[in-house]
Amino acid sequence: MKSTRHLLVTTLLFVLLSHSLCSAAKVEFKQHENKIDVLVDGKMFTSYLWKIDPAEPMYAKDCQLAKPVLFPVYSPSGEMMVRGYPFKNIEGESKDHPHHMGIYFTVDVNQDHFWGNSKTDLPKIQHIKVTNMKSEKSSAVLTTLLHWIDGNGKVILEENRQMTFIAIATEKNQYEIDFDITLKALDKKVVITDTKEGMMAVRVAPWLREIGGTGEYLKSQGQKNEADVWGCRAKWMRLQGTKDNNTRGILIFDHPQSTNFPTFWHARGYGCFSANPLGQGAFEKSRKVPNAENLNLTLLPGQQAAFKYRMVFYDGPITADQIEKQYKQYTLTGWSCVYSQDFENPDSIKDFRFTNPEKWQLTNLPDGGSALEFLGPGNYTPKVRSPLVIGMISDKMFGDFALEVDLLQTGKEYGHRDMCLFYNIQDPSHFYYTHIATKADPHAHNIFIVNDQPRTAIAQKTTEGIDWGKNLWHKVRIERTLADGSIKVFYDDMHEPLMVAEDKTFGTGYIGFGTFDDSGMIDNIKIYAPKETDKTPNFFSIK
Repeated sequence: MKSTRHLLVTTLLFVLLSHSLCSAAKVEFKQHENKIDVLVDGKMFTSYLWKIDPAEPMYAKDCQLAKPVLFPVYSPSGEMMVRGYPFKNIEGESKDHPHHMGIYFTVDVNQDHFWGNSKTDLPKIQHIKVTNMKSEKSSAVLTTLLHWIDGNGKVILEENRQMTFIAIATEKNQYEIDFDITLKALDKKVVITDTKEGMMAVRVAPWLREIGGTGEYLKSQGQKNEADVWGCRAKWMRLQGTKDNNTRGILIFDHPQSTNFPTFWHARGYGCFSANPLGQGAFEKSRKVPNAENLNLTLLPGQQAAFKYRMVFYDGPITADQIEKQYKQYTLTGWSCVYSQDFENPDSIKDFRFTNPEKWQLTNLPDGGSALEFLGPGNYTPKVRSPLVIGMISDKMFGDFALEVDLLQTGKEYGHRDMCLFYNIQDPSHFYYTHIATKADPHAHNIFIVNDQPRTAIAQKTTEGIDWGKNLWHKVRIERTLADGSIKVFYDDMHEPLMVAEDKTFGTGYIGFGTFDDSGMIDNIKIYAPKETDKTPNFFSIK
């Protein structure tokens, strides 16, 4: 099965707006040589830890830190929410599964036990660098680059991880961590076969366990306890318990734009609490689901998978209705995936209309699956100077939207080596398009408007260009909001826009893909929007 790669970026602005009625604390970072502390009004919330300080060795002498983790983790009232072992010796704690360390993100990749390793040098997930660190009153954003290094010392995956730390005071005091993570295959195909050993996890404090503690799981459909939640799908899960007559708990939200939503849950009574979207086949077989099917997430060189979660650590009981309200805020209520296309069906090309149908085809990929390919310009001549090659999704129009797509540029290298994305198309002479090219100039690598006259650049921000590389897939995302006219373009880095513009000329319209006069492939289209409008265009041609 070919992978689905999708992600809806949560912006810092939305974080602030969604809690605008709540009083907020100050969140800031304190940097050390081996870790970064996250402080809320000067109190410790957690630390992003990637290396053990010899001055503070692990309690478990035979353990290594084979992945970055968040440890310790406290609730707003200062209660420890995670197990201390193997970092610390806390009376009454179990000493099982030493690789369960605080909060961690990992999964076994075939024979490489990234999840289970705590004893050997390899495999490991290595922190490379901090790429962004910013504090904004009640929120602070930390972005890091990590390498997944297999048992042979080869880097097989590149991880970009953004963590947004949020402190809120409502009727239920809580700290939140938003995880926006992408895994990218480098020069070789990576297949992650289905395993229960993953993925976005926390090893909870002993008082919060179901077995030997006071904790109780609750999943979004209403079922409780390990027996009825383990290995099942759910959009959120709660683990809530009491200590010293005070109720506290942990929530994990799975975002609809995260891989294989709604996720499966590796939620154990002994205290391993994990959202695991890549355990599909293993869980379904264990639960004796009829026709159990493996996901087998496959990433070709340059392709990415997106994982998006929120963890909430709270004081005071929280009900299912309150959780639902928070979940709707987190997931942008009213937005859903209204269109997706992975081109696995031979009839998928019928979704499109083209300026030059003879130049478009479905193409089998070397490592499986297929993509929509365009082979350069044909005999189409636009009324005004504008791109020649357009493949437009027919019968569906969009106003506000977030578009994600994988692009592979197959042409030769030169300054205007490009691929284009078209949106708010009214007709062949009225639309916007994003031109992504090797080098920027007045006619390349910009956001353009075509308004019955030759294209005009309108980006307020762009870059000097990009590197398409050879045989490399790239993920592109465009966010469009009609109310303020904003257009944001992301290329591989889903956190920092490549281009930004504002224009309110065109409203609801069609979406398309192509180039000015080059060649390339598109795959894994996903469009998220509050709604779509069904309307058949009277321009361009079917294949």
